[in-house]
Amino acid sequence: MTFEPTHMEPWEKHLSLTIVPGPFEKLAPLIAGVVRAREFAIGRTHGERMPPLMWLSEMQRRAQSGEKRPNDPPGCPKFNGTLIWSPAEAPDLTVVEHPLDGITRPEFPADLARVLPSAKLITFDSIMETARRQHHGLKIRQGKYVLRKAFTTIGFEKHRWEWHEEGKPEPFEDCALYQSRQITARFNRPIMTRYIKSFGIDPDRSLFGRNFKASLHLWPLPDNEPAAIQFYCTDYDDQAVHARSCGLRKYSPSDLDDMFEEENFEQTALDLKNMDRWAKTIQQARWKAGQSAERAKTPSGRLRAQWRVVDAVKQIQEEALAAGLDPHVARSLSNTGGLNAVMKELGEDTEAYVAYQDCYTK
Repeated sequence: MTFEPTHMEPWEKHLSLTIVPGPFEKLAPLIAGVVRAREFAIGRTHGERMPPLMWLSEMQRRAQSGEKRPNDPPGCPKFNGTLIWSPAEAPDLTVVEHPLDGITRPEFPADLARVLPSAKLITFDSIMETARRQHHGLKIRQGKYVLRKAFTTIGFEKHRWEWHEEGKPEPFEDCALYQSRQITARFNRPIMTRYIKSFGIDPDRSLFGRNFKASLHLWPLPDNEPAAIQFYCTDYDDQAVHARSCGLRKYSPSDLDDMFEEENFEQTALDLKNMDRWAKTIQQARWKAGQSAERAKTPSGRLRAQWRVVDAVKQIQEEALAAGLDPHVARSLSNTGGLNAVMKELGEDTEAYVAYQDCYTK
């Protein structure tokens, strides 16, 4: 394993994992329930040893070259999965690899902490895209609290190395390193692997050698590929219900859980395709209304901007009804898209605003 970005494979450049205290047999279903609650549909395989990003790259290569195998996911996957594994040398621990999570939605470790509020979750994250774009750190959560955070970073917000630390250090940390004058010597990938080793996990054997006692790989299924039904995993529903009872929600699309019958997956996939198109319509309506609000110097100009929003919401509502979906899709999408704020900014005491609210009561 190299620690130089220029010599790394793409899958090596982003490593993100959470160490969870407890045996794999007990925790794997709970963790899978969290993944299930976050996704509309997931696939599942046992015994996978490839890192999630390597798996994604390999599946894309097979799809493009025509080398698809019977257990490969349908189509060409766009998102990596979540790999849960048990290190043979530390059977009382469970490790979850979840690279690239948290970029466009809430972080997986934060969701997992909701379901395991009494457990102390230690997340290590290391990004080595280039010599001038890196991030290395740790974050420790318990329930809804972040107990500890320490990281070095460059190239994401500023073009120089920065060091950030808060919370009480854990016994496995080497605090003497944090006093180094050179920021890059305070926390980097070699230091991270040393910290992982302090838990009894041998990185060369498990993390980089992929020698697991047991593993479970879960990946999100494409929402516009009805053929994915043969890979649709119906397990972990009870765990997903428990996760939602802890406050976890599905994030894409938002607040639309009750509209879907998951046993009718083929229709759900088509519905989700419509959702994506409708969400784009909402975004365009919000942008146009916002632009009109800035330019509108008269009440009539602001009123025209409002009617643009009303027309967009009505269009989506009519299409939803024609597709056999619940009409409150317009409300959910417009709330998510921030149209309520735009409408209020343009003025609540208008005929258009009344018509906008009327869309919700049909």
